[in-house]
Amino acid sequence: MGFFTLFSTLYIPFLIFFSFRLSQTTCAQITSNITDRSALLSFKSVIYNDPYRVLSSWNDTIHHCKWPGVKCGRRHPERVTSLVLESFRLSGYLSSSLANLTFLRNLTLFDNLFSGNIPEVIGRSSRLRYLNLEVNSLGGEIPNTLK
Repeated sequence: MGFFTLFSTLYIPFLIFFSFRLSQTTCAQITSNITDRSALLSFKSVIYNDPYRVLSSWNDTIHHCKWPGVKCGRRHPERVTSLVLESFRLSGYLSSSLANLTFLRNLTLFDNLFSGNIPEVIGRSSRLRYLNLEVNSLGGEIPNTLK
């Protein structure tokens, strides 16, 4: 009886603490997962031609960090740090939702058929270090914060 009481006294608080810590981590990961996933799906929604079907797996069957062209960080494994979709002949517009990828460092959409203007909000991406939009039909200017 003494062992059981001691075990219960030590084990139950540990279990409660561990469960609480685990739920905090899970909530943080889910939040970032939803934010980045939503931004990518919004970007996909304004692409009206994907002849190589590279974006066909951008859905609920695969985690967004495993989608073609998407890379997530080592320190923040749920957060998108790189989006590289070059030479896929994608047609559409650049969605302002790309600015919601707050950990994005590399945005490479080289050699596609994107048109319209470069969204101003992309310039607010403080971590963005590399931007390649060459060989598209984009108008407007590169935001001053990225020059």
